[in-house]
Amino acid sequence: MDIKVLLLQTDMRGKWTKQSAGTRYRSIGFHIMQVEDNRKYRAHHLGKKAVTSDYIQGRSVYFQGTLDKGKYILLPTTFDPKVKNLKQRLTI
Repeated sequence: MDIKVLLLQTDMRGKWTKQSAGTRYRSIGFHIMQVEDNRKYRAHHLGKKAVTSDYIQGRSVYFQGTLDKGKYILLPTTFDPKVKNLKQRLTI
């Protein structure tokens, strides 16, 4: 199955405020992991790691590739675990 994944951060250009002073794009990425085929809502055991993107300190991360037939979980992540309230858009 062919797949394209695009993860975007909120565009910070031209949105300077006192609260956002010094704000820059965070290092973002994502993981895609295969789960059991009989699961509909939850994953009890994660299978093999299918894709791990590079962590990029930019506005977007993109992946295009092929996955085997099955069910997968996609987890958007940040490189820094302390980042909170990061607004992202995910397109598959």
